[in-house]
This record gives sequence, structure tokens and C-alpha cells, in this order.
Amino acid sequence: MDYRLEWGLWVLLSIILYAGWGNFRRYVVEKGRGRAGLWLQRQLQNPFMQWAFELGAVLYYLGIPYVALIRGIAVPRFMGLSHLDWVKGTGYTAVLCLAFFLILALMQVYILRVCGYDPDTGASGMFTRLQEGLFLQAHWAFYRAFATAFLGVYWGVLMGLALAGVEWGLSPEGREVFGVPKVAFKLMRIGGLAIATSVVFLFSQNLLLALVAHWLLAEGLARVGR
Repeated sequence: MDYRLEWGLWVLLSIILYAGWGNFRRYVVEKGRGRAGLWLQRQLQNPFMQWAFELGAVLYYLGIPYVALIRGIAVPRFMGLSHLDWVKGTGYTAVLCLAFFLILALMQVYILRVCGYDPDTGASGMFTRLQEGLFLQAHWAFYRAFATAFLGVYWGVLMGLALAGVEWGLSPEGREVFGVPKVAFKLMRIGGLAIATSVVFLFSQNLLLALVAHWLLAEGLARVGR
């Protein structure tokens, strides 16, 4: 089997798992539908089960790209893990981080004023925001690298964003984005970080620098408007 075909199957599996679990949790677990929904709803209050869900998140966001790498399906260079130019990449990252922070901060301040309340700005705490950045950057890099294998870096970056957008659109939050201000704010935050770090990757082609940019932007935005 061609490595790109198998890679595509892993990407498809990733999207199905994301959409499937998101819809199951929203419409079965949170609403307590059926015996399974009621049981899982109770288990969500159990600290042990919360750790189990955290482990599931690690296996999903980091495990899938890792397995693809060790199987030789995902290309490290396309993931931004080899052939790195740290000097050039760091310079681009610093400039782009500053530019995107100003743009996203202005957007956030405007939304905070228009909404008239303080919506959820994502993960709380420095370590938790770093963990969120690690999960999302590995996840997006996996999609972006797959598209790059077919289309090259420029169009691969754009198609990687499109794949992440399709995934989001299949989730319950994707369908609520125009009706729930809190969800719309989350989309602005996550979408803004996705676009910003994708541009950072386009110029640096370095996943670690994209992660640093994500974390710095998330830390800055968490303090805007407070």
C-alpha cells in the first residue's frame, strides 16, 4: 500500500474519532440518554475516570501521529521535525508572533466588549495551556503534513487548515458556532491560533517553533481584557 494512502486512512480515522466522540459525548453522555449515557455521566465525576479520559486524549492527539511516524507513514520533514533552520525560523516566529498577537488581542477586546460578559478563554493555567498547545499542534501538524505530501508546503498548510475545519464542522460545537456566543468566541480563539501557527510553520517549517508560538499567543490572550 502506498504510504500516502495509508496516511490518508489514519487521517480519516482521526476525523471520525473526533466527530464521533464529540457527538456521542454531547448527545448521549451529557444528556444522559440510555443506560450507557447515564453510566458515563456518573463516571465523569470520578477522578479516576477523568484521568482515563486524559489518557484517551493523549493517545488520540499524540498517539496517532506517533504511530504514523514510527510506521514510516508520516514524513518527519513534512511534520516539521527534521531539516530545521533554527536561526531563520526563530526570527520569523518572533515577528509573526508579535503581529498575530496584536491582531488577535484587538479582536478579543472587541468581542469581550460586544458580548458584555467574560466568555471562556480556553484552558486555565500555564501548564494546561501548554498541554493544549502540544495536543493541537501535533494534531494539526499531522493533517498538514499529510496534505503537504500531495500538494507541497504552501497548499499543504492551507489544506491542513481545511481538514481541521471539516473536523470542527462535524462536531457539535461546529454546528452551534452561529447560535452560541461562547462557542463563537472559542472558534475565534482556536481558529486564530490555528491560522497564526500555520503561518509560523509556513515560514519556519518547524513544529517546535509553532508550538512555542501557540503557547506564547495563548498566554498573552489569556491576559487580554482581564
